[in-house]
Amino acid sequence: MKKDQIVVTPVIAFAFSDDFTDDEIYVMGLQNSGAVAKEYTIKYSGSKDFLGKGTIVVVQDKPKNITMKISDVNKQ
Repeated sequence: MKKDQIVVTPVIAFAFSDDFTDDEIYVMGLQNSGAVAKEYTIKYSGSKDFLGKGTIVVVQDKPKNITMKISDVNKQ
């Protein structure tokens, strides 16, 4: 998203699509409650058992560190 010059907040959510190929997965980067969004293709050939469950990873960019966590929605 930084390369695309659309990083507008220090918190970005990445929602993983249920669709995939043998060597790619798809993810949507979301900011501002979805007001800024872009789909990305990621090369990935590992286990895909986390797909199809609405997996969302929230990334927070803070001074001197970056945190990543699974969305609380996925912990129910």
